[in-house]
Amino acid sequence: MIQEKSDYKESLYMKLALEGNRNKMIDGAEEMFEYFKKNNIPYCIASMAPKCNIDFYLDYLGLSRWFTYDNIVYDNGEYPAKNPQIEEAARRMNLDVKDCLIIEDTPENIRLAIEKINAKQFIYINTRGWDYITGEILQEIKDYTELDYKIFNN
Repeated sequence: MIQEKSDYKESLYMKLALEGNRNKMIDGAEEMFEYFKKNNIPYCIASMAPKCNIDFYLDYLGLSRWFTYDNIVYDNGEYPAKNPQIEEAARRMNLDVKDCLIIEDTPENIRLAIEKINAKQFIYINTRGWDYITGEILQEIKDYTELDYKIFNN
């Protein structure tokens, strides 16, 4: 029953995206992915979304230009929370979590990553206008056009 409800929720979510013509990534995202690709900077998605949602956005937003399932960790039932996904993403990039620069849009996930897996470096993409959350944030941005690419030189 839980899976049935989850599948229904995802189908509604995708329907709303299609009906609302929400097929545009957040400003600056394409340029950021191209920068990573051009400069051989490893990157990975760690998402609590199920595979059907990931498949949808790989196609709908054209994310398949930058992502395959080699660099996507999604909710396949193996991860009880976001932090184990972040750890798996780091492993796939052959990095220690403390050496990863994590781009996150929720204060709670940042707090938990700091507390539970000793993550150290964050870019907070604050699209909701929430208050600044912690001294661990290297940069707070509203969209990727505000990203300071010098941060990737460290």
